[in-house]
Amino acid sequence: MTRGTLTPLVDPLVADGQGLVTLATHGITGGVNLTMLSIAGALALVTSVVAFAVWYPTLKRVWPLLLPVVFFFATRSLSTYLTDLVPVALVAATSVAAAPDGSRSPQLRAGRLRLPRAALVAIPAVGVVIVSALAFSNAPLELSVRAVTTSGGGRTLDTVTTWVRNDTSSPVTPHFMVNAGNNPNGFLVPVGGRALVLGPHAAITVTLTAPDSTVAPQPGARWLVEAYTVTPKALSTSPLVVWNPTPTRPGN
Repeated sequence: MTRGTLTPLVDPLVADGQGLVTLATHGITGGVNLTMLSIAGALALVTSVVAFAVWYPTLKRVWPLLLPVVFFFATRSLSTYLTDLVPVALVAATSVAAAPDGSRSPQLRAGRLRLPRAALVAIPAVGVVIVSALAFSNAPLELSVRAVTTSGGGRTLDTVTTWVRNDTSSPVTPHFMVNAGNNPNGFLVPVGGRALVLGPHAAITVTLTAPDSTVAPQPGARWLVEAYTVTPKALSTSPLVVWNPTPTRPGN
């Protein structure tokens, strides 16, 4: 395989989608540990596979509907993943034959193995809940928006001044992005172009420069600043801010 083929599999992606990660991207939790959320997604996959094996006679007709459960815990997912599976689910529900009554063992029909089989599904399911809660429990950074500058009559975002504090005991290098509910132009960089390295428990107010032609949010829109770190692999966010700035540069 070439490096270009492997990139989508090994390189990090910006967190996005309609799953559990929206608690962070909408500024509700202040961030999320992306590694732990990925582990929760893996446990959700294990839960789905075990449930499919345990209750195969029933679930073999609706198994495509189990797959979106995994995407709900992914760090990046889209609602189209669910809608794309609807035709497959309809075909499976209407074409796969139901299991005959005799396909189940006498012990299972008698209920003797029902509890152990349910426990096989419950164990990874409980793991999903626990790991998901831990993923949202402690974002590595605290952020807040202090000021913005715009141009083009307020239509173009130029800079964002952000206060950021490192709540971990190790240095971190955050990478910043503005989330206004649309596709961002890219990452913001500190004025001067040098990466910001924040020491343990240190705090700083930094002015970030937006990429050229970054469209500002619509008046009244709610937006926030995101900060991604590699160690730990996490997303931290500022509280939501209502966009209503006064243009600070003359229009072009």
